[in-house]
Amino acid sequence: MTIKEALNLANALKAAGRTPEAVDAYRRASELFPGSAEPHNNLGNTLRDMGNLAEAARELGLAAALKPNDGMVQYNYGNVLADIGEPRKALEAYSRAAKLKPDLPGARWGRSWFSLLHGDFVEGWKDYHWHWAMRAGEPLHRTDFLKVSPEWDGSELGGKRIVLYADQAFGDAIQFVRYLPMVAQRGGRIIVACHIQLIRVLQTMGVAEQWVASGQAVPAHDVNCPLTTLPALFKTSLADMPAKVPYLTADVALSRQWRKRMPADGRLKVGLVWAGGLLPLHRSIPPTLLAPLATVPNVWFCSVQKKIDGQKYDPVPIPMADWTDELYDLADTAALIDNLDLIVTIDTSVAHLAGAMGKRTWVLLKNVPDWRWMLDRADSPWYPTMRLFRQPRPGEWSEPIAQVMEALKNL
Repeated sequence: MTIKEALNLANALKAAGRTPEAVDAYRRASELFPGSAEPHNNLGNTLRDMGNLAEAARELGLAAALKPNDGMVQYNYGNVLADIGEPRKALEAYSRAAKLKPDLPGARWGRSWFSLLHGDFVEGWKDYHWHWAMRAGEPLHRTDFLKVSPEWDGSELGGKRIVLYADQAFGDAIQFVRYLPMVAQRGGRIIVACHIQLIRVLQTMGVAEQWVASGQAVPAHDVNCPLTTLPALFKTSLADMPAKVPYLTADVALSRQWRKRMPADGRLKVGLVWAGGLLPLHRSIPPTLLAPLATVPNVWFCSVQKKIDGQKYDPVPIPMADWTDELYDLADTAALIDNLDLIVTIDTSVAHLAGAMGKRTWVLLKNVPDWRWMLDRADSPWYPTMRLFRQPRPGEWSEPIAQVMEALKNL
């Protein structure tokens, strides 16, 4: 049997859904042809799909060592290193992959993502635009705007009309809308196109001339720019982060309505979010793990856990108010947050909203979090009123929750 025949058999078994047999076939191929990277690479990818990350990392590491000049193999190794919580090694693998195969979107995006995670904004912003190649089918897609206007290069606008559009999720739009005043300083007359749930709260900035909901016709304009491109255009670094808060505020009338329903007995009013709207399995905490928070005295809890698109969330075993069915958009959420003393949340849009409002916000993060939270720090340069509680190891939530409990007791 040749290496090609051995791999064809294993690949056919995998394509037929006979995954355990495919794993055995890949293992036999690696034993028969110990100097070949392909069996290790394919076996590693299959094991990764099955969730066997430790063994997948071993196999993909062998493949990467056997084929150090193959960009795709290095990229696959970077993926599993990211999965198992090895951010430095993942960055090294993605960087090798990007140099070997510069047209591979995942490698370029991985290098950008992990550079930013490590606080290297100079390198990180260079490839940040590659997320476009990874996210086909967005409601507001870059190609739609490029058909009608050129993309802004950061130069002086001199009164030109510019559309700034939300090209990623709610949290990204909230984080990067802070750049609107800087665009205006370059002479831009701003139109913002974003998710309809964001319009009312983002309008509190008072900078843009017009606001358009996703899917609606965009008025005539001269240039366009995705919101997530603005940090790169303004060459944002840790030294010159535009981090003044609040830059979003709650509607006074809406806030006053919620205030009437708040307890007035002196207890600390804490909003709680434990699951994300997007990628809920990757950005969530099993609700039962939060049960110890109920033992902290003089705390009143309120759910800010909005249910999205029929998602089902397991209940948190903590007595708490839950008015989330009355939150129709992020302006309603902002008004509720405005009346709370503290928000305790996982990485989701509520974290960004509370941070943008200058509210005291505690964020519970995975061992390797989203790039914007970086590594090994308890604060966020993006949001001065934020405190970060990190997993020490993948899947380990008991330690950061215990830290939150202790911090609550000391407020």
